[in-house]
Amino acid sequence: MSVECAAQIYWGEFFSYEDDIENLQINDPESLVIAKETLEKLSSEAKLLLNLIINLPEEMFWKNGALNKTEIKKILREEFKWQWKTIGLAWKELKNLI
Repeated sequence: MSVECAAQIYWGEFFSYEDDIENLQINDPESLVIAKETLEKLSSEAKLLLNLIINLPEEMFWKNGALNKTEIKKILREEFKWQWKTIGLAWKELKNLI
């Protein structure tokens, strides 16, 4: 199952981070290239997690804007059959990106 299919099942629509990077309003072309290169270095798991986070409905966020990580981990475990180690490594990779 692809992340696009999973997003359509859950929320009916899918937006890729790759589409978002193309639409960024960055005046400095060098910054855009750096952003693209940084995202290209991510593992496939981290890319999938990033796309999943971008496509989350409002219900998956707490009132203060923080992610409901428990629910995201539940989706990764049940729908994508990820192991805990894979989830942890993908989260760590995205945290290091920020």
